[in-house]
Amino acid sequence: MKRYTILSALMLTAGTLLAQNDTIGAVIQVENDYAPVVVKATKMGFTPQIEIPSDYTPIDLIFSQKGEPFGRFVSERNIKDVLPTQESRLPGYARAGYGTGNNLDLKASYRLNIGRRDQVNIIGSMDGFDTSIESGEGEWDSRFFTTWINADYTHLFDNLSLGVEADFKNRVFNYLPTGYPLPDATDKQNSASYTLLAKAASRSIGALSYNAYAGITLSGRKYSASTAQRIAENRLRAGGSLRYELPYNILRSIEGKLDIDAFLYNSALKPDDGPGIHDRYSNYTLIRMNPAGNLRLGDWKARVGLHADIVTAGSAFLAVAPDLGIEGPLTDKITLYAAATGGRRAASFEALEALSPYWHYIPGFKQYTPSYNLCDISAGLRTKLGALSANLYVGYSYTIDDLMPTVGANGVIFTGFTQADSRDIYAGLKAGYDFGGWLDVEADVRYDHQGCNKDDAYLMYKPMLTAGLAARARIIEGLYANVGYTFTAYTEGREDERIDPKNSLEASISYRLHQQINIFVRGNNILSSEYEIYPGYTAQGANIMAGAAINF
Repeated sequence: MKRYTILSALMLTAGTLLAQNDTIGAVIQVENDYAPVVVKATKMGFTPQIEIPSDYTPIDLIFSQKGEPFGRFVSERNIKDVLPTQESRLPGYARAGYGTGNNLDLKASYRLNIGRRDQVNIIGSMDGFDTSIESGEGEWDSRFFTTWINADYTHLFDNLSLGVEADFKNRVFNYLPTGYPLPDATDKQNSASYTLLAKAASRSIGALSYNAYAGITLSGRKYSASTAQRIAENRLRAGGSLRYELPYNILRSIEGKLDIDAFLYNSALKPDDGPGIHDRYSNYTLIRMNPAGNLRLGDWKARVGLHADIVTAGSAFLAVAPDLGIEGPLTDKITLYAAATGGRRAASFEALEALSPYWHYIPGFKQYTPSYNLCDISAGLRTKLGALSANLYVGYSYTIDDLMPTVGANGVIFTGFTQADSRDIYAGLKAGYDFGGWLDVEADVRYDHQGCNKDDAYLMYKPMLTAGLAARARIIEGLYANVGYTFTAYTEGREDERIDPKNSLEASISYRLHQQINIFVRGNNILSSEYEIYPGYTAQGANIMAGAAINF
């Protein structure tokens, strides 16, 4: 699975949309200009930060390292996060950029405070491209545009906050044709999701804290290559968490989390006739429970808990995985940590979209089973010596019914999926150095030894070696330059077959014209490398984007 997909997902360029000191903020990340993906919008301040009495001091643990991008801007994705910077206290933000290859980047956000107890946040974005890309089928006029709108309202009571959030995401794109289009296939693919959530959280100072949510997400796809019918997944969602801080020396807190998701599919995924019983999608429910206790043993911290997941799809009803961790100082400069975790992951439309937006449904294909990460065990050492920080880690992961992307052709090139039990033995090193504030350099490298219980060809889109190097320099006051390089080599498949490695160089420069205005220029895939960003889909060639941002 590609490095982009490890992160759980992909869209939207550069930067925080709200000021760094906002009560409510949103973090937006970009996969790249070829196929921008919204990773996640997180309301950082839904529950205001509260000073907790010393008798109830919570302990935060940092156990598992899974090869996530290191630090603030280690990869082409995070380099864009610092472009352009936004440090204004003003409530509004807007950005516009345009590049070669008809790359488009439009962002806007506004924070409205209504008195001391009410706040409204609105965020909008349109991102994408329309350009020709070289492929195995020849020159291809590719387009991919995403529109995203998010709005939320929060009211603060004395001891409780209540809020509602609405989220809309829409993608319009086209598949790569093979020259033999299907009768039902069109050149107007579309995927959309709508989310409405109600939220509540405690605000009172004390030992007990909680939060809860309930809502619905409607996801659908039109013209999914093999069918002209719209396929839809409706997700009913509810859950929350409860935590109680204890004044004991060893057992410091107990907590529990609960998430309930019911997945309901429309009639297009339940045909009356077909090649077999597996062509009918079944509705199912996934319940995830996570009780745990946090302990402190002198300078050492520990967590003891488990993941207990109930799923009504597939053969296994109950799945249990550990939630264990410990960390503490070996010396005053070196910290040792270890963890074991796991749990169920739904095979939802959202999960498939994160692996590849070019997936599609073919009548007769078997419904995917929720994956079960039986264990992900890791251990490592962290150190900070002045301006140098480093993290060395090793680990082992075993997943049952792991979703693995493949390439398919059925009138168009598409991403298909297969499932197998996978294992991964990994090791990595992350390091960063701060040269007095005028230059930051960060690097990471990770090696994965992948395996599965089926054909090795299933592993071809899983990374074997991933390396990243990034630097940010402050040339003069207000002028910043960024450079990033990413390399990914993939696991060997059947008969020495291997996907060409990713070899991507990016650079950018930004300048603050005024306290409220930034301009920027960014170069993507400067080496014009031809690597697959998704199975069967080649990345956009070298391109340049220029733009400006304003706080108001």
